[in-house]
Amino acid sequence: MKPFKSSKEHPDYEVGYKRPPRQHQFKKGQPSPNPKGRQRSLAPRSVDITNVLLEPISLKIQGRLRKQPYLIGYLQVVKDRALRGDIRAG
Repeated sequence: MKPFKSSKEHPDYEVGYKRPPRQHQFKKGQPSPNPKGRQRSLAPRSVDITNVLLEPISLKIQGRLRKQPYLIGYLQVVKDRALRGDIRAG
């Protein structure tokens, strides 16, 4: 199917696949014709994983409460569980 020229408004605008006639395109500033369309994501678009892994957390190690970065604390907890024989920890 060959694209055909549109109306008198824009004679150089070709109508065809993914190019609807101007009078049928969405108008700027108007409400969406599909109000229940694709939902926006609630999660942040970009997460800096370095900040998340280095965020300090409180851990009880050998009976004392310590603040350390999450990554170091996680590795210590996994190591302690593995040394105690927890098969799932490794």
